[in-house]
Amino acid sequence: MKNDESIRRAAKMLKVLGDPSRLAIMNFLKDQDANVTAICEMLGAEQSAVSHQLKVLRDYRLVKTHRDGRSIVYSPEDRHVYDFLNLALEHARESADE
Repeated sequence: MKNDESIRRAAKMLKVLGDPSRLAIMNFLKDQDANVTAICEMLGAEQSAVSHQLKVLRDYRLVKTHRDGRSIVYSPEDRHVYDFLNLALEHARESADE
């Protein structure tokens, strides 16, 4: 089936986003571009752990980078993923309220 490859890619993306740290990073980057230091502060995590998560997100083309002086700044690669993330977070909030 032609759709099988799209389904496999979507499943991989959902698996990547299923990690709480990566989901938190994506949610943080929704409103602002940020360097590793800012992301570490937001997560309360070590730089090596955050850098690893950012590499995974880059490998799946969910975030991209650009330089700002000596810093590498991360931003969303494709804003379409936020349609899904917003729905998932809204659903999680509603489920918690029940």
